[in-house]
Amino acid sequence: DYVGDDALLIIDDGAELMDTLRELENQAIGLRQELERSGELPTGFASSFFDVAEIRSQLAARNVLILGYGGLDGKTTNSNTELARSFAPGPRFGGKTKQITSEVHKSLTAGHRTVLVTRQAARLQELLREADMLVHVQSDLPQPPPPRSNSLVQGVLGEGFTMRGLLEDGDVSTLHLWTDAELFGWSKPQARRKTAKRSSVAPEIFFADVKAGDFVVHLEHGIGQYDGLVMLEVSGVEREYLQVSYAKGDKLYVPVHQADRLSRYVGAGEGAPGVTRLGTADWQAVKERTKRAIADIADDLLKLYAERELITGHSYSPDGPWQDELAASFPYEETLDQLEAIDAVKLDMESDRPMDRLICGDVGYGKTEVAVRAAFKAMTDGKQVAMLVPTTVLAQQHYRTFNRRLSRFPIRIESLSRFRTPAQQEKVIKGLADGTVDMVIGTHRLLSNDVEFKDLGLMIIDEEQRFGVAQKEKLKQLRTLVDVLTLSATPIPRTLHMSLSGVRDMSTINTPPKER
Repeated sequence: DYVGDDALLIIDDGAELMDTLRELENQAIGLRQELERSGELPTGFASSFFDVAEIRSQLAARNVLILGYGGLDGKTTNSNTELARSFAPGPRFGGKTKQITSEVHKSLTAGHRTVLVTRQAARLQELLREADMLVHVQSDLPQPPPPRSNSLVQGVLGEGFTMRGLLEDGDVSTLHLWTDAELFGWSKPQARRKTAKRSSVAPEIFFADVKAGDFVVHLEHGIGQYDGLVMLEVSGVEREYLQVSYAKGDKLYVPVHQADRLSRYVGAGEGAPGVTRLGTADWQAVKERTKRAIADIADDLLKLYAERELITGHSYSPDGPWQDELAASFPYEETLDQLEAIDAVKLDMESDRPMDRLICGDVGYGKTEVAVRAAFKAMTDGKQVAMLVPTTVLAQQHYRTFNRRLSRFPIRIESLSRFRTPAQQEKVIKGLADGTVDMVIGTHRLLSNDVEFKDLGLMIIDEEQRFGVAQKEKLKQLRTLVDVLTLSATPIPRTLHMSLSGVRDMSTINTPPKER
């Protein structure tokens, strides 16, 4: 309805698309049957969606390009088999510059077309120039390159290939498309495709990360323990319910279509939370105590953040080639949430208002990489970075991670915790004072009076809720002076409320990395 009859429809993996459509159709049919049995939907009511047969019929009448192997049914034909054989993976050079220039020259001599797409176009242009091959850097490639040519494009692609095909005059033509994955050895891993089975009602839409035994929170009834799905007969109709156990053996049965009233419990402590009792004012009392706690600190927070608004902070420079190189060296595929968080942090740092941003995401969702990008941006502008963590073990883990990610750059990263000897600690403290240490990662030892920085620009705080009152008071003072980035898997209600009310900025990473 929204495109013309002559439009080109491009389908990525037609066989998987049809499998998904069939699953969605079965899910919709199952939901419709349940609603008809319960009397919530009239029998014979007009369908509100196209079925698979209708979609196939519509596609057959259109111009369709299917990306994949085997069309809509996964069946191979002679034509798509021949086309698939025309493509081959590109060679892996692993950053060996002499081998790169040699292969480019060899391809040019053989009359091939070679297209190099890289984040490091200027660097590669210089390497080719030294090998007597002059290539201009382009931002895009609007037309196919001519035979016997080299093209250099500033950009990023996941992976390249070599394609061999026949021209209209019968000559064989070869095209090489090489990316950073082939040239410099980094590549983003390909996700293995999985076909998930969906039930007709799909309560997992709401409970993708909740299993039986987990604690959940109901909007009206409070904290309970999720027991799983049960079938109950009500008014002669059997339905599926979510069973939640509360104190004193109370049970709550939530209809599946009201699953959005439940959410996974997220708490600051590691122990089990106290479940509420149905039919009492326990949950309302908890909410009232939370409101009073927020009100108690409101004046202090208003004063603190009013001071921050009046202070002009350091405005960091836009990203340069080094930041691009760091991003290119990340060995995984960033999630959309991760990229949005990185962009938000960098925009904050480039403004003249001191940053105070909370990055909220579960363990393993990529918060540390956001911190790596922010820390590197600060250090390339000549500022020092301090990362405060609650435990010595975590300090060592972050120390290894940051050193591994930033080892190729001329910066000095140190740690400060009880794992270091007094002499080593003294050396680190001296380096912070004279500016020879660019970044320090440590426990509350960083907040001691003898630790002074030459030019601190960014403070990264991991799991702030695990620090004591004295440490939080010191952090409160720092917030008026430097940019602050807080990482947390389980922010305390006060921190979360501050973020949601706009006092602090917040980025959430809800999407796990692929295959996690």
